[in-house]
Amino acid sequence: MTTRAKILFDLGGDQCYIEPIEEVDVLDRIALNKREGFYIRERLNDLVNCKIEGRTLSEYKKDNKEKLNSYHREYQRLYRILHKDKIQAYQKSYQKARVASLKAAII
Repeated sequence: MTTRAKILFDLGGDQCYIEPIEEVDVLDRIALNKREGFYIRERLNDLVNCKIEGRTLSEYKKDNKEKLNSYHREYQRLYRILHKDKIQAYQKSYQKARVASLKAAII
């Protein structure tokens, strides 16, 4: 359970409420999600819902660039540790094939 949701359960149901911020007459679901995302960005630290609606994948990647980079670095490091033998075997076979193709090209 996330930390923000845990706060709700610790407070109890009588301490929690839903506050309507704005009445909007929008028929387009995408526009409605973007409006909700605007308010979530504005009051992110005060809300339990931290999923920003209406945000595209590229916007998410831009907002979380450092987090994603550190995740990928750690994943690659663990992959190299766990698959060390497989990587070495591939590199050895690649080097042999490369040397053979270069020799064939020279001759």
